[in-house]
Amino acid sequence: MPVSYTEVTAKSLINSIPHSKFSVLKGLSCRSSMNVAFGCETFCSFCYIRFMTRWKGMEPNDIFQRIQIRTNAPELLEKELRRRPKEWIWVGSTSDPYQDYEEQYGLMRRCLEVFREYHYPFEIITKSPLVARDADLLGELQDVGLVSVSFTSINENKRKGVELRARSTLERLDALRKLNAAGVRTCALLLPIIPGHTDAEPELEDLIRKIVAAGTTNLYAGVMRLYPITWAGMRKAMAPRLAALRNDIEQRYYETTKELSAGARVPDRQYRRALMHRVGEIGKAAGIVSYSCEDNFFDLWYGLQDDHDIYRYAVHYDFWRERRELRVPALTLEQAMAVARRFRHTPAYLRSIEQNLNLLNRLISVDV
Repeated sequence: MPVSYTEVTAKSLINSIPHSKFSVLKGLSCRSSMNVAFGCETFCSFCYIRFMTRWKGMEPNDIFQRIQIRTNAPELLEKELRRRPKEWIWVGSTSDPYQDYEEQYGLMRRCLEVFREYHYPFEIITKSPLVARDADLLGELQDVGLVSVSFTSINENKRKGVELRARSTLERLDALRKLNAAGVRTCALLLPIIPGHTDAEPELEDLIRKIVAAGTTNLYAGVMRLYPITWAGMRKAMAPRLAALRNDIEQRYYETTKELSAGARVPDRQYRRALMHRVGEIGKAAGIVSYSCEDNFFDLWYGLQDDHDIYRYAVHYDFWRERRELRVPALTLEQAMAVARRFRHTPAYLRSIEQNLNLLNRLISVDV
């Protein structure tokens, strides 16, 4: 089915995100997000954004076919930043900001000019090599901006089976190389690692070594997580080409385990921890300076939530705010522990803070 594009005039751009399942995914734990379009033409079969179709009267996979381009996004961004406090914004939470239409519309480049005007912190998440087009602007914004490029597999046959329209891994690696050459702050996202498909150690090692060779030494990794609507759409998108993988996922996620992470099905904990440890060891050997995954702050993923779906544990944003208020370059262990104890905490959570203090301080080092 061909992709259709519609121009729309949006009424607002920046969304507020509670400290719930989407805001503890990575990095600084953003409270705000923005997307210059609704829908994503890359059509990654495992993508969680299908949940948005519930309010649009659409079928789960329609969100990858019907793209609404918010042509007034730069103007709205300027208007909204003018009256907002400086808090990190996640750019591309539900729609890759560098889809093919960006070559014609140039919305992201104009948005970057707004971020530059207000010296406003942001993180771009993309799978598109088109992001390298804006390396000059992003280089100017290196003290407040971060570009995270997402990868699934170094094996193109495997990648194409689950990323139906995304650009190749080699193109993304080349984009990383250009961004790093321009002084852009970058991170590589190894997301998601699909059990039985993209978790082979030689392939993980090959991909991570190529990421480091491109100049990126920050890595975040996570295993595939399946919400009911995600699996319904993924199962349909995969049939009949990947029937064996489909059956394997069904067995791993639904038949042999009942584990949930923020409402999503996940493989058993022993597998997840072993996988993340293995990725960390590969990364360390390859030259990764900073490695993070869901197990770095494990309790964030399994803590209790209150009636408003807000995690009672401190998240990266809370530590970032504390560092800013104290006007220090980094938090001491005592200062970090004091933040954690203001929220719900467990001995395991406090040990996690102690073990990952250097990583935590890197994540909260941005100044605005």
